Amino acid sequence: MLELVGVAALAASLVGASTIAARMWGHGIGGVISAFPLIVGPALLLAALRQDAAFAAAMATATLLGIVALSGFVLVYGR
Repeated sequence: MLELVGVAALAASLVGASTIAARMWGHGIGGVISAFPLIVGPALLLAALRQDAAFAAAMATATLLGIVALSGFVLVYGR
C-alpha cells in the first residue's frame, strides 16, 4: 500500500511540476515537459512491481498507442 501512495504522489508531483513550468516559461515548454514519459513512468513501474514483466510491457504498448491516437487528434484539431 505504501508503494502505491508513493507512486501516486510522484506522478502527481510531476504533473504539478509541468504546470508550474507552463506558468513560468509558457505553454510550449509546459507541454514538452508534460509529454515526457516521466508522467506515466510511475504507473508503469507500479504495474511492473505488482504484476509481471509481460503485463507491464502490454501496458507500455497501450500507452504508446494512446499517444499515437492523441497525436492524430491534435493534428486534426490543429487543422
